[in-house]
Formats: sequence, C-alpha cells, structure tokens
Amino acid sequence: MASTITKKWQVSIPAEIRKKLRLKPGDKIEFVVEGDKLIGIPVTEIPKSQTYFWTKQWQKMEKKAQKDIDTGEVKEFDNPDEAINWLKKR
Repeated sequence: MASTITKKWQVSIPAEIRKKLRLKPGDKIEFVVEGDKLIGIPVTEIPKSQTYFWTKQWQKMEKKAQKDIDTGEVKEFDNPDEAINWLKKR
C-alpha cells in the first residue's frame, strides 16, 4: 500500500492499515528510520496519574501479586469487617 506526501508534508494512512491497527484520529505515531525505510509505530500514551503503575517497583509488586493469585496464596472476604477481623488476628 502506498500513500502520497502532500505539499504540507502530510501522509494518509490507508483504511486497511487503520482498521487493522485500530487507529483513530488523535492517536500518535512514532517514526523510526531503519536504513532506507520509514517505520511508523503507534504510540500509547500513559496519563501522568497512571505512570506509577509502569515503574519497576510497581511491576515487581504486580508480578508478586499475580504469582500469589496463581498459587492460591490469597484470601477472599465477604465484607470489609471480615477482612479487618482477619487482619487483627494476624
């Protein structure tokens, strides 16, 4: 698939590619040059209020939590009081 560069240096993304990558107006694309190729990579931006989630420390804790879930090392409660009483006994 090809597209033409306009006088304003704009390029249209063919509909088939937009659909396949689920692109929508306002999405960002990072451009990378590899040799004589121009590669466009869709970029997912993370809101500042959510950046903590992607820190190494938080991801380490997420992996630990998932491991605990996978191995059954979790406890479920029917209500908050039950959870608080369980914690007080520990």
